[in-house]
Amino acid sequence: MNFTTTVDRRAFTAGTLALAAGALFVGKSAAQGAETIEDVYSNAILPTLGYPELKVTVGPSGVVAPANVEAGFYLVTLAAETAEYVAYLDIVQPPTGLDPDVEKQLMLDAGRNDIAQHDWVYAGGTNTPNLGETASFIIELTPGDYKIAASYYVPNADEEILELVPLTVAESVSDVEQTEPEAAIVVEETDDLRYLVTPGPVPSGPNVWKITNTGEHHSHHMVMMGVPEEVTAEVIIETFAGMFAGTPTPPPDWMTNATGFGYAALQSPGATTWTEFDLKPGNYALICYIMDPEIMRPHMLDGMVTVITAV
Repeated sequence: MNFTTTVDRRAFTAGTLALAAGALFVGKSAAQGAETIEDVYSNAILPTLGYPELKVTVGPSGVVAPANVEAGFYLVTLAAETAEYVAYLDIVQPPTGLDPDVEKQLMLDAGRNDIAQHDWVYAGGTNTPNLGETASFIIELTPGDYKIAASYYVPNADEEILELVPLTVAESVSDVEQTEPEAAIVVEETDDLRYLVTPGPVPSGPNVWKITNTGEHHSHHMVMMGVPEEVTAEVIIETFAGMFAGTPTPPPDWMTNATGFGYAALQSPGATTWTEFDLKPGNYALICYIMDPEIMRPHMLDGMVTVITAV
């Protein structure tokens, strides 16, 4: 059964961060009209690394993906069924015994509303940036039972439809030895709510990024947006703190006019994915909106914002 819900903050993960902020704080009219975003997604390197491809397509016909694979590294490629939708994906391990509708609602809360559940395992994923485009990442799948959580929606529309389909990962019988991708940039997501990025500054152009949750307690994602030189992490935190407190105000120009969007989906402690971004020289903010369900406070309000420079 498909599961349909109303979209609130879902556009954050599609890269339309500023537009979603407008929809959240000053009404949906602020988020209308942007069907295309300028993103930093790239696919020049990942397909050349020789990993087997795991294709996931989601749309009105459901989720098309393999149900059984061997353990190992995979290049996961996500696509919407038709060019009228964008798509979201995370590979997850929900707690056993959940009612299917509850399971889907909790997954939508995680992907759309940024509410991570402590008893779920989120292995990682992505979101296609624009209509008709794909998105890829590399992941190491270890033996076990997973679910592919995939959804599709029209940007700035009112519905998102999600399905979870089983994925069984068996022990590998291959004689081919795999090693993890070589990454030019490493982003560590930590329990003290920080992104640790090496090297600094980061190289511009197409590069492989290793995004790893090195903590033990908190799940994180990474939303990237280009920012002007004068916009620091402190400015971003103060801006959102003001939006969350008291009377909502319109987002500033640096937010509504932002470009250079990238995204890596929710990851539990110990999870790692590799993705590829093509950054132009300039400054970029890395932001985590994930909330623990007990306190419902976004990680970025407690400091999980880092501004990096690409040269």
